Amino acid sequence: MRRPGRALVLVVSAPLVAGCFGTFQQPLPEPAERPSQIKGVVRDDGGEGERIEFDTVDQVEWSDSEVVLTGILDDESVTRSYPLSTLSGVLIRELDPAKTSVVIAGFFIGAVATVALLVTGQGRSGTPLPGVR
Repeated sequence: MRRPGRALVLVVSAPLVAGCFGTFQQPLPEPAERPSQIKGVVRDDGGEGERIEFDTVDQVEWSDSEVVLTGILDDESVTRSYPLSTLSGVLIRELDPAKTSVVIAGFFIGAVATVALLVTGQGRSGTPLPGVR
């Protein structure tokens, strides 16, 4: 039996791993802890807040009074400045434990099913698999 190539494994698994990421809202960080990799900001409008999520963020610049984001927003390359006094949080992209658990469970169940088929040699009740004795 031929082993799958590394490129095939990478192409098949990359979308699954990428799907394990989610965008989470975090409170506005202290000056010493300000991240350079953020996905957007949450403006404080007195209610739930307006989420402004960039498609891609190329550059983040923090100052004492504002944050400047350069990137792609609504299919346009923009540079936007947001006063810190109007923000309630930032959007961070990180691993989502729930999605990661589903992917790992899927791999585990798939491996168990494959081993069961190979050990029993039958795909359906009484139907032998081709090439398996």
